[in-house]
Amino acid sequence: MQTGHEICADSRSDVTRSLLYVCRPKDPLLSIVIEEIPLPAGPGSLLYGMATDDKDRIWVAQNVPNQGTTLVGYDPRTKRFFGEAKVGRAANNTIRHMYFDRRRGMLWFGTDQGAIGRAEVSRARVAM
Repeated sequence: MQTGHEICADSRSDVTRSLLYVCRPKDPLLSIVIEEIPLPAGPGSLLYGMATDDKDRIWVAQNVPNQGTTLVGYDPRTKRFFGEAKVGRAANNTIRHMYFDRRRGMLWFGTDQGAIGRAEVSRARVAM
């Protein structure tokens, strides 16, 4: 399923602003609109790891220093965050990389605590 939404700025864009950047087509001439979406954890949440699943939803890691890391989904169609889940211990637990395995419907990620994790996200529902 493709709706035309993409992550248009990766984690190197400006992690200190705590924003997710989503692109969507504006017109047939390939113009795009870039949306800045504040993360649910608010200012100070460092965004590093991101991936898009098989339903065109964007999964991001919110890394809040000394408070912990959460994995949260964003649905560009409804413009809502959903499915927030804590990951590991609070201290030094940044998720830096994520990959979505379409065949298995799994989101894989690695943390600074030396862990490799996975989450079955294909069945996650918008409930937030």
